[in-house]
Amino acid sequence: MSTISFDEFQRLLEDQPGEFDRLITKEMKKSGLRMERSAKKNATGTKENPPRVFTGRLRSSIQPIQLKDRLGVILQAGGQGIVGKDPNGFVSSADVNYAPVIEFGGAINLTKAFGSGQTDQNKDKWITIRPRLFMGKAVQKEEKTLPNKFRKLFELSLTKRAM
Repeated sequence: MSTISFDEFQRLLEDQPGEFDRLITKEMKKSGLRMERSAKKNATGTKENPPRVFTGRLRSSIQPIQLKDRLGVILQAGGQGIVGKDPNGFVSSADVNYAPVIEFGGAINLTKAFGSGQTDQNKDKWITIRPRLFMGKAVQKEEKTLPNKFRKLFELSLTKRAM
């Protein structure tokens, strides 16, 4: 592959307005979906490797949010307490208030977490949960692959016009 100067690179980008942005946006969407899939797999767990799925609410609350004001994707779990559009215009999940505790670890009150269906013996029972990092692991996995994907994207974008 031949090398080009910065001025040539800038001219190639100017010759194809919007194309480079479109390719990067597309790759960021794919990246968000890969992180979502990986985080949902991590959150599913097994009996031997918690967290196990009981209701599926945590897993279904995991979603990528592509930022509109800058290049980036946020992986979110837990929702915002409402089902509707968030500030970026994306539909948010119903609130799963225990999502941060499962991700980062901490103490959780069983009655507050699971509602009034708990028996009186568990009324004030607190349990400690170790960090599961189901989303953090997904983000780290994706971070390792992004440089190579963007390198290919740069090559594709530059090569496409040069031919």
